[in-house]
Formats: sequence, C-alpha cells, structure tokens
Amino acid sequence: MSSFDRVLRYVSKVATDSLAFVRGIPSIIPIEDFSLPKTGATIGKKMHPFYKTITQHTGLDLVTSVGTKVISAADGVVSSVTKSPKGKGNNITITHPSGYVTTYSHLSQMVVKKGQKVKQGDHIGRVGTSGTVFAPHLHYEVIRDTTVIDPVNCFFSSVTP
Repeated sequence: MSSFDRVLRYVSKVATDSLAFVRGIPSIIPIEDFSLPKTGATIGKKMHPFYKTITQHTGLDLVTSVGTKVISAADGVVSSVTKSPKGKGNNITITHPSGYVTTYSHLSQMVVKKGQKVKQGDHIGRVGTSGTVFAPHLHYEVIRDTTVIDPVNCFFSSVTP
C-alpha cells in the first residue's frame, strides 16, 4: 500500500468518525411541526405549579397536543425507559456518543426499548400528560458531562429565520 493510500484511508476514517460525532450532538427540536412561540418554561428557578415552591426546572417545556410525535434529537442509545404516574411521568433517556444525554418526559407512548440504537429524527414516543402536569407538553432536557444545558441553544439545525 502506498503512502498516498494510507493517507487517504486515514482522512476517510477521520471524516467518518467526525460525522458520527456530529450526528451524536442534539441539534434538532424533538417534536415535529413545532414553532418557537409554543415554548413553555425553560431551565432555571421556577414556581412549581402544584406545590407553589421555588424549584429548579432542568429542561424546556414544548407545549403541543397529546399524541404529537417525539423524535430523537441525535444518534444514540436508549439508556432508560421509565413509566411513572408521578414527577416527570413516562420518560425516555438517550445517551449520545458525543457526551450528551437527552431526556423526553410526560410521554403518552414510548416506542423504544432500553439498549436500542436510535438515529437523529427516529420516532421514540408521543407527547402526553403523564406525571405531574397541568397540560400536554414535552419536557425536554439536554445534559453534557453532568451539566444541564438550555435546550434552546441546541436547536441550530431546526430553526430557520
């Protein structure tokens, strides 16, 4: 094999690895047909609607109707699927190869299983009212290396002027 062939293979591998890394960054809005004016509470200290105490809100609420399709924001592996009538309700957590973790809460339906590989845009569930909620919405969280990130900062490939 010539040195040119070795360099070409190396460049091809680096490009492939880089593309996989980029596809693992949550960069799209996780529900279809969503407009930014429908955003609810974002991260920060908020008054809890049920308990009337100040609590830390760790995600972005995307207000939409029950049954709206929820999609994976990036390539990854489903690390948990939890059913619960309390708190965040029915919840899916996806671990991404880029070091990000995303969670999707208050779901009415979950169509993935723990350990399943997903691609960006794959259908993973449907919006609901499970858990402690007043109205249907998707509570969406983005975490990088244990730090909560405002999901709005990740929507760069979904938003157009």
